Amino acid sequence: LPRNLRQLYGQSYQSLLWNIAASERIIFSKAGVILGDLVLVDANTNVPLNAWDAKWEFDKENIQIEKDKGGKGQGMGRWKKRTSNSEKNKQSIKVCMVEEEDLVQGRFCLEHVVLPLPGCQVEFPSHFIGTKILQRLYVDGVHETMLDGHPQKDFTLMGSYRHLIVKPQNILLNSVRQESIVEWLKAEFNEKEKNTKEENWVNLSFDLPSSSYATTLISHISNG
Repeated sequence: LPRNLRQLYGQSYQSLLWNIAASERIIFSKAGVILGDLVLVDANTNVPLNAWDAKWEFDKENIQIEKDKGGKGQGMGRWKKRTSNSEKNKQSIKVCMVEEEDLVQGRFCLEHVVLPLPGCQVEFPSHFIGTKILQRLYVDGVHETMLDGHPQKDFTLMGSYRHLIVKPQNILLNSVRQESIVEWLKAEFNEKEKNTKEENWVNLSFDLPSSSYATTLISHISNG
């Protein structure tokens, strides 16, 4: 298999753990941030960043894989407040852990909260979600590879962060005449008109940032 297809298995596993963690975090509290959450802020201004503001990308070529003093499978100081920057970042981003003072000041909202795609260059929340992710890595027997890096550099997963909540922009919903749909189907798929009864059609458009999925938004809209 080509290298990019082999990497797809590891990336799918990352996404699986992220989805499980996101579901449990939302179930626990939709009200706002909680102690131990992770957020992204601009390293120069300390302004919180939502999914539209943050441009996050690890530079795999320039990152050195280091080992914790704790030994294999211990990650890189996963409970410490640490800055992780990439030379290729379009902006300098800092990962912060929500503390008591932040809660009192109301500095962050749920749109600022991020969860990690597990890897050797990310932090984990200090609350129960972080613990569950790490426990799952140990149970699945991949903690050393995920937290310390693979012996072959090409298969090392740096990890990244995704925002828990993403709000779409520029949502437009318009009704469309049935005649227009029929004409479009004929032009695109050479479809013949099989049903002449009156039906309601809509045209939906919206914008989402990267690493967000249109199918998820459409599902929420369809289900009310």
